Amino acid sequence: MRYSYRLKDDNINIEKILKILESKNYIYDNENPELVFVFGGDGTVLGAVQDYIDKVDDIIFIGINHGNLGFYTDFIQDDIKNILNLIENNEYDISNLPLVEYHITNNQNIYKGYALNEISLISLDRTMIMEIYINDFLFEKFRGTGIAVSTPSGSTAYNKSLGGAVVDINIPSIQLTEIASINNKVYTTLGSPIILGKNINLKMIPVKNNDLVFNVDNRHLILKENVIIETKVSDKCVKLLTQKNRSFFKRVQKAFIGDVND
Repeated sequence: MRYSYRLKDDNINIEKILKILESKNYIYDNENPELVFVFGGDGTVLGAVQDYIDKVDDIIFIGINHGNLGFYTDFIQDDIKNILNLIENNEYDISNLPLVEYHITNNQNIYKGYALNEISLISLDRTMIMEIYINDFLFEKFRGTGIAVSTPSGSTAYNKSLGGAVVDINIPSIQLTEIASINNKVYTTLGSPIILGKNINLKMIPVKNNDLVFNVDNRHLILKENVIIETKVSDKCVKLLTQKNRSFFKRVQKAFIGDVND
């Protein structure tokens, strides 16, 4: 089995872990791994996915936290031998996590990419004015600070803090959520999140040529004038190895609700 790994910091005894993997005949291959062990939190998983975004169809990611468990980290560091036993005995589940795909057109150049959590657009210096098209239908002209487009797994992150809905990861969809929209007698937006299905193309065209921060999970870039941003549910999914019977909703409950029997 070919593997690679990503680390959040140097507090993990990676040499000990690598010896365990070698004893099980795992072969280190940073270019074409079948498994990627991610030691850190959810942010480290997001970074690892971006590192291998062009090969996600052929990779299984395994999130291993050295602190609290997260949405993408189902194991802790001491679980490494148990993880290998689960793999050997085929006693694990795979969560197929939908990605959001984006295309940015800027002066005839096209930039394409994917996000596991969300993409967001935020105006740096003035109110954003953005035309929102759903399948080429002009749905609204947004005015406010910004816009987030999240995946189902990302619906529990920035999207939730914006008042968005938590979406089942088994529903291929994207969620458009406004950031500080302006609603008054003159300007009006939908004012609530909207969930769009797999065959929907979402297009966003800035009306004013102000600079925008374009965030992709934990990375960002600055978009200048004359851009068109298109997003949709990708055909690609991230394969995340999880323990059996540890559902997405158990993670949601643990993170936001706690034990309902208390």
